[in-house]
Amino acid sequence: MARLKPPLKGFSMSDVKTYKENRQILKDNLQVLQQSAEVDIDSLLGIVEASVDAYKQCATRIDAVEAALGEALKGLGND
Repeated sequence: MARLKPPLKGFSMSDVKTYKENRQILKDNLQVLQQSAEVDIDSLLGIVEASVDAYKQCATRIDAVEAALGEALKGLGND
């Protein structure tokens, strides 16, 4: 099955990851922060930036799927 990667606003194609990849980034970063007795301040900015980027891509993908589903289901209950 082919992976669909529609263009996302604010991201170049080299930056775009799948929803699953971005979700894993969020889970991994959360785990790092939860398991650290002390947060390494030097790596914190990178963790936050990667997490924000992953979150934005997930949110964009969810919005796109909701819009596509809404369009696909339009009119089905109006017979």
